[in-house]
Amino acid sequence: LADSIGYMSRLAMLSPALMVITHLQLAYSTLSPATPLILQGVSFAFYAVVIWPCLALTVDVKYQGSAYGVIQCALNASFTIFPIIAAQIYKRDQSYIPNVELLFAFNGMLGIFAGFALNYFDATRNDGKLGKGYFSS
Repeated sequence: LADSIGYMSRLAMLSPALMVITHLQLAYSTLSPATPLILQGVSFAFYAVVIWPCLALTVDVKYQGSAYGVIQCALNASFTIFPIIAAQIYKRDQSYIPNVELLFAFNGMLGIFAGFALNYFDATRNDGKLGKGYFSS
């Protein structure tokens, strides 16, 4: 869908925004965690369908393999580092809520700022390719 309608750089901000909402709900809501966890799944789906295709539209073909490798390394590093940080917070507080959830909400805020940067650089240095649909170029 993002390939057809465009707005990839704007949709890239939707994923971390949904993550912030999800983790704040998990941190402070007394309601069932089912809704925030579904929202988290939707957020990750947006991330997967928007971020990976952005590489193909922004990185020169001869560097795309390296770009995918760098992104995958960063993702794997985050999968290694953040559980350790979350465990340290839990060890200190003896509870996951709210501080571990706030860690992830803060990371979502950083993702929103990264989305703003992506929009800026797409508009100024990439001829707005991420804002156009695949079929409209």
